[in-house]
Amino acid sequence: MKKAVIMLLVLVVPASLWAMDINQGKYELSGTTAFNFSDTSTEVTGAPDIDTTSFSFELDGNYYLRNNLGLGLLFLYENDEVDSGGVSVDSSTFIIGPQVIYNFPLNEKVSLFVKAAVGYATLEVDNEDADGWAFQLGGGLKYFFTNSASINGALTYQNQSLEADSGVDIDSSGINIGVGLSIYF
Repeated sequence: MKKAVIMLLVLVVPASLWAMDINQGKYELSGTTAFNFSDTSTEVTGAPDIDTTSFSFELDGNYYLRNNLGLGLLFLYENDEVDSGGVSVDSSTFIIGPQVIYNFPLNEKVSLFVKAAVGYATLEVDNEDADGWAFQLGGGLKYFFTNSASINGALTYQNQSLEADSGVDIDSSGINIGVGLSIYF
Protein backbone atom coordinates (compact mmCIF):
# COMPACT_ATOMS: atom_id res chain seq x y z
CA MET A 1 0.00 0.00 0.00
CA LYS A 2 2.85 2.36 0.84
CA LYS A 3 4.37 1.86 -2.64
CA ALA A 4 1.01 2.58 -4.26
CA VAL A 5 0.65 5.88 -2.34
CA ILE A 6 4.19 6.92 -3.30
CA MET A 7 3.52 6.10 -6.95
CA LEU A 8 0.26 8.06 -6.85
CA LEU A 9 2.06 11.09 -5.36
CA VAL A 10 4.72 10.88 -8.04
CA LEU A 11 2.03 10.90 -10.73
CA VAL A 12 -0.03 13.66 -9.13
CA VAL A 13 2.76 16.10 -8.21
CA PRO A 14 3.31 18.40 -11.19
CA ALA A 15 6.38 17.72 -13.26
CA SER A 16 7.19 21.43 -13.13
CA LEU A 17 8.55 20.96 -9.60
CA TRP A 18 11.53 19.25 -11.22
CA ALA A 19 11.42 21.27 -14.41
CA MET A 20 14.27 23.06 -16.12
CA ASP A 21 13.12 26.67 -15.79
CA ILE A 22 15.08 29.31 -17.67
CA ASN A 23 15.39 31.98 -15.02
CA GLN A 24 14.78 35.70 -15.34
CA GLY A 25 17.90 37.59 -16.37
CA LYS A 26 19.42 34.71 -18.39
CA TYR A 27 20.70 35.19 -21.92
CA GLU A 28 20.29 32.52 -24.58
CA LEU A 29 22.40 32.36 -27.73
CA SER A 30 21.15 29.80 -30.22
CA GLY A 31 22.22 28.65 -33.66
CA THR A 32 20.08 26.45 -35.88
CA THR A 33 20.53 24.90 -39.26
CA ALA A 34 17.44 23.79 -41.14
CA PHE A 35 17.20 20.36 -42.69
CA ASN A 36 17.02 21.93 -46.11
CA PHE A 37 20.72 21.64 -46.80
CA SER A 38 20.72 19.60 -49.95
CA ASP A 39 22.66 18.93 -53.08
CA THR A 40 20.33 17.02 -55.39
CA SER A 41 20.15 16.13 -59.05
CA THR A 42 16.90 15.43 -60.91
CA GLU A 43 16.72 13.69 -64.26
CA VAL A 44 13.56 13.76 -66.36
CA THR A 45 13.45 12.01 -69.73
CA GLY A 46 13.47 14.60 -72.49
CA ALA A 47 14.26 17.50 -70.13
CA PRO A 48 17.55 18.96 -68.90
CA ASP A 49 18.97 17.78 -65.57
CA ILE A 50 18.20 19.98 -62.54
CA ASP A 51 20.84 20.41 -59.83
CA THR A 52 19.78 22.14 -56.60
CA THR A 53 21.94 23.21 -53.66
CA SER A 54 20.40 24.98 -50.66
CA PHE A 55 21.14 25.67 -47.02
CA SER A 56 20.03 27.99 -44.25
CA PHE A 57 21.36 29.16 -40.92
CA GLU A 58 19.54 30.93 -38.09
CA LEU A 59 21.07 32.74 -35.12
CA ASP A 60 18.88 33.82 -32.19
CA GLY A 61 19.71 35.86 -29.12
CA ASN A 62 17.20 36.09 -26.28
CA TYR A 63 17.03 37.82 -22.90
CA TYR A 64 14.62 36.27 -20.37
CA LEU A 65 12.40 39.02 -18.92
CA ARG A 66 10.65 36.51 -16.63
CA ASN A 67 11.13 32.82 -15.95
CA ASN A 68 10.75 31.03 -19.31
CA LEU A 69 9.68 34.20 -21.22
CA GLY A 70 12.33 35.67 -23.51
CA LEU A 71 12.53 38.58 -25.90
CA GLY A 72 15.25 38.62 -28.52
CA LEU A 73 16.53 39.09 -32.03
CA LEU A 74 16.45 36.72 -35.02
CA PHE A 75 19.00 36.59 -37.86
CA LEU A 76 18.28 34.16 -40.69
CA TYR A 77 20.27 33.54 -43.88
CA GLU A 78 19.21 31.19 -46.67
CA ASN A 79 20.99 30.44 -49.96
CA ASP A 80 19.60 28.51 -52.95
CA GLU A 81 21.25 27.62 -56.26
CA VAL A 82 19.39 25.89 -59.10
CA ASP A 83 21.11 24.77 -62.33
CA SER A 84 19.05 23.46 -65.24
CA GLY A 85 20.12 23.07 -68.85
CA GLY A 86 23.02 25.48 -68.49
CA VAL A 87 20.87 28.15 -66.81
CA SER A 88 21.79 28.94 -63.20
CA VAL A 89 19.62 30.86 -60.73
CA ASP A 90 21.12 31.93 -57.41
CA SER A 91 19.07 33.45 -54.60
CA SER A 92 19.83 34.51 -51.06
CA THR A 93 17.47 35.66 -48.33
CA PHE A 94 18.27 37.57 -45.14
CA ILE A 95 15.77 38.22 -42.32
CA ILE A 96 16.36 40.26 -39.16
CA GLY A 97 13.82 41.17 -36.50
CA PRO A 98 12.54 40.85 -32.94
CA GLN A 99 11.18 37.61 -31.55
CA VAL A 100 9.49 36.30 -28.43
CA ILE A 101 9.98 32.81 -27.00
CA TYR A 102 8.26 30.91 -24.19
CA ASN A 103 9.43 27.63 -22.65
CA PHE A 104 7.12 25.05 -21.06
CA PRO A 105 9.31 22.91 -18.77
CA LEU A 106 8.34 19.23 -18.82
CA ASN A 107 11.01 17.81 -16.51
CA GLU A 108 14.55 18.56 -15.40
CA LYS A 109 16.01 17.81 -18.86
CA VAL A 110 13.27 18.61 -21.41
CA SER A 111 11.11 21.61 -22.23
CA LEU A 112 8.73 22.53 -25.03
CA PHE A 113 9.00 25.99 -26.54
CA VAL A 114 7.02 28.25 -28.84
CA LYS A 115 8.36 31.32 -30.59
CA ALA A 116 7.23 34.04 -32.95
CA ALA A 117 9.26 36.59 -34.92
CA VAL A 118 8.58 39.39 -37.37
CA GLY A 119 11.19 41.30 -39.28
CA TYR A 120 12.69 42.97 -42.30
CA ALA A 121 13.51 40.61 -45.18
CA THR A 122 15.63 40.98 -48.30
CA LEU A 123 15.89 38.66 -51.27
CA GLU A 124 18.44 38.74 -54.06
CA VAL A 125 17.81 36.61 -57.14
CA ASP A 126 20.70 36.93 -59.58
CA ASN A 127 20.78 40.72 -60.07
CA GLU A 128 17.22 41.49 -58.92
CA ASP A 129 16.66 42.76 -55.35
CA ALA A 130 13.46 42.66 -53.32
CA ASP A 131 12.64 43.66 -49.77
CA GLY A 132 9.68 43.60 -47.41
CA TRP A 133 8.49 41.80 -44.31
CA ALA A 134 8.61 38.27 -42.99
CA PHE A 135 7.18 36.46 -40.01
CA GLN A 136 7.99 33.14 -38.44
CA LEU A 137 5.98 30.95 -36.03
CA GLY A 138 7.34 27.79 -34.53
CA GLY A 139 7.90 25.46 -31.68
CA GLY A 140 9.89 22.47 -30.61
CA LEU A 141 11.78 20.63 -27.88
CA LYS A 142 14.88 21.52 -25.91
CA TYR A 143 16.97 18.80 -24.28
CA PHE A 144 19.27 20.23 -21.57
CA PHE A 145 22.44 18.16 -21.30
CA THR A 146 23.77 20.72 -18.77
CA ASN A 147 22.22 23.72 -16.99
CA SER A 148 23.89 26.02 -19.50
CA ALA A 149 23.42 24.15 -22.82
CA SER A 150 20.63 22.45 -24.74
CA ILE A 151 20.09 20.71 -28.05
CA ASN A 152 16.98 22.02 -29.80
CA GLY A 153 14.68 20.54 -32.41
CA ALA A 154 12.21 22.93 -34.04
CA LEU A 155 9.43 23.08 -36.60
CA THR A 156 8.79 26.58 -38.00
CA TYR A 157 6.45 28.17 -40.52
CA GLN A 158 7.87 31.16 -42.38
CA ASN A 159 6.09 33.66 -44.63
CA GLN A 160 7.65 36.47 -46.68
CA SER A 161 5.93 39.34 -48.53
CA LEU A 162 8.44 41.20 -50.67
CA GLU A 163 8.43 43.73 -53.50
CA ALA A 164 11.16 43.75 -56.13
CA ASP A 165 12.81 46.92 -57.42
CA SER A 166 10.90 46.36 -60.67
CA GLY A 167 7.56 46.48 -58.78
CA VAL A 168 6.90 42.72 -58.89
CA ASP A 169 5.41 41.24 -55.68
CA ILE A 170 7.07 38.10 -54.33
CA ASP A 171 5.27 36.05 -51.69
CA SER A 172 6.74 32.85 -50.33
CA SER A 173 6.04 30.56 -47.41
CA GLY A 174 7.21 27.23 -46.14
CA ILE A 175 7.85 24.91 -43.24
CA ASN A 176 11.34 24.12 -41.98
CA ILE A 177 12.59 21.48 -39.58
CA GLY A 178 15.81 22.38 -37.80
CA VAL A 179 18.27 21.21 -35.18
CA GLY A 180 20.39 23.59 -33.12
CA LEU A 181 22.34 24.29 -29.98
CA SER A 182 21.62 26.88 -27.28
CA ILE A 183 24.04 28.27 -24.71
CA TYR A 184 22.67 30.02 -21.58
CA PHE A 185 24.66 32.49 -19.50
